Parts: sequence; structure tokens; C-alpha cells
Amino acid sequence: MKGLNPKRRGIFHKLLALFTTSFLPTYIYIYIYIYIYIYIYKSKRSPWTPKPGKSKVLDGVIESINADLERLLPSKVTPFRNISLDEQKALLSLKKNKNLIIKPADKGGATVVWRRDLYVSEAEKQLSDQTAYTELPMDPTSEIQTLVKKTLATLVSQKHLPESAKALLHPCPQISNFYLLPKIHKANNPGRPIVSSHSCPTVLISQYVDSVLSPLVSTLPSFIQDTPHFLRLIKNFEFPENPVNVLYSPWMSAASILQSPITLL
Repeated sequence: MKGLNPKRRGIFHKLLALFTTSFLPTYIYIYIYIYIYIYIYKSKRSPWTPKPGKSKVLDGVIESINADLERLLPSKVTPFRNISLDEQKALLSLKKNKNLIIKPADKGGATVVWRRDLYVSEAEKQLSDQTAYTELPMDPTSEIQTLVKKTLATLVSQKHLPESAKALLHPCPQISNFYLLPKIHKANNPGRPIVSSHSCPTVLISQYVDSVLSPLVSTLPSFIQDTPHFLRLIKNFEFPENPVNVLYSPWMSAASILQSPITLL
């Protein structure tokens, strides 16, 4: 019984003693021993089971063993709670409250409870900006899906893409979702607009194009990956005697980047 902890070793011996008190054929004792040992000793259950139908007695023993082991060794572990029961009920109550929107903050990792009417008002305010958004008379998902399908078929037939590129057609496309992340670090807590397109018709071809372009973009002299990369680039940079400082401030989102102010200092 090497490898079994005391608790499981005790269960093993009890089960074995239970079934060996009956007058059963020797080969059934062997099956019982192997079956209990595999079930308890292995961290992952073995798929091996004696074939049913060889012996009605054996089938009954196996069924009884399964029932006892499921009762003695519960498969589900009760998760540890890091909050009280009252706090858990309060969280569930907030989650079910239709008058509230719960979102992660845009920055800082905080969780924000937003009044639904304020959330809807902020969303309508942003979506009404016709310089950034255009209202469509219908859902274009099926039309775009057809266009993507035809385009992929054409590119594959012309040998511009391999045959496997047909898999870039999303099997179950859906319209993208718009939502806001509250900017609690700014006055009046505006929302950062997010368009979740993980199931839209173009998501797979976009990922493919990104995989092709990313290695090329990183070789451009103007490429800046992120803030730490930018700081490394300017670490030893020396400004000329009369520099022109440019302050770029995108005030809302990427959708309004063309309207963002640029100030010369």
C-alpha cells in the first residue's frame, strides 16, 4: 500500500475487509483488490473496468464499490470562502439588481457600481457623436459574413491564400457589443467606450492580418511598443538648443483621435 496516505489506506482496508467476508470466487477477490486499489491509489481514475456480463456477482460488487467510494470520497471540494455569508448575500443582491451596472474601472483595478440610468445616459451621449459613430438601419452581420466568405474563396482560388484560410470564416458570427468602462480617476466619471468584437464576422481575418503585420511593424523606425519601450528610447536622447515641444492629448477615445487637440509649447 505504498503511496497511500493513512486516511485512504484505512478506507482501502475497510472496503477490502467488507467484500472479503463473503464467500466469493477467488478471481472476484482479485478483481475487487485491483479495482479498489486503482480507484484510490491513482490521482487520476483509470479507465479500466472489468467487462460487464462476465459474472452477475462481479457486476453487483463493482456497482456497490462505486456507490461506497462516491459516498466516502466526495468528488466535489467545498471552496474556501474569503467573505462572510452576509457579504456573499449582499454581492448576489447587487448582481441581481437591474438598476445597477457593475464594471471594472478603466484604470486601477477597482470594481465600480454604476447607476443604470447614468450608464445609459453616458452611452447615449457618446453614441450620439456623429463624427465617431453612424447609426445603421439594420444589423449588417449577415451581409458582412457573406462578403468575408466570398473574399476568402476568391483569394484561395487565386492562390493568394492557402486552402486552410477558409477556416478564417467565423462559424457563428454575432454583432459586436458596445459597453463602457468608468473612468473614476476623471471628473464626472466619463466612460471609456469598448467595442467587443470577439464573435464578429471579421475577427478571425483580423487576427490573421495582425499575425502577418506585427513582425513587420516592429522593424519600423517609428515603432513604439509601450511606455517602457518609449522611456528606453529617450533615455540617452539629447534635445537641440531650441526644441519644439508638442503636447498630444486624446481627450476621449481612439474614435475621436482626429479631433484631439495638439498644442505647441
